[in-house]
Order: sequence, then C-alpha cells, then structure tokens
Amino acid sequence: MWRLIISATVVTVIGMCLYPPWLRTRNFFSGTVTANSFTKIPLPSQYAFLLTPPEKQNITASIDIRRLSVQCAIVILMGGGLVFLYRSKDKKSQ
Repeated sequence: MWRLIISATVVTVIGMCLYPPWLRTRNFFSGTVTANSFTKIPLPSQYAFLLTPPEKQNITASIDIRRLSVQCAIVILMGGGLVFLYRSKDKKSQ
C-alpha cells in the first residue's frame, strides 16, 4: 500500500510541475517619462501548461515559484505522513 502512496505522490508532484501556477506582471505607466516610468505589479494568475504560458497584452508571465513550492511541500508532507502510518501498521501486523 505504501508503494501506491509514493507513486501517487510522485505523479501528483510531476503533474503540478507540468501545470504550474503562473504570476502575471502588469506594466503600468506612472505618468512621467523616466527610466523607471513603468510600475510592475505582480498578480497571481491561472494554471497553464509549462510550455504555453498565459499571454495577454502588456502582461508578462512567470511561474509562481512560491505557490508551487508550497503546493509541492504540502503534497510531499501528506504523502510522507501516509507512508509513515501505513509502514508502521505493516510492522505492527507482522
């Protein structure tokens, strides 16, 4: 049973990395013409396939590493906890 949990955890993490959360950065003109006349505001965006990021005018997209890391950590911790529980049950039953 614990091998199934490890397999499901690995498949889930790979799936999350293939369809990561994206961060869109919108460029706003601040009103004065200087070198720093654009204000960049990062906003959470949708999930999209790794090789086809979401595209719109005046918006750049990048992978939201912070959100992806939190998601992967939660899945790995849950999978590790389930493996620990099932392995300890298997040892007690033997």
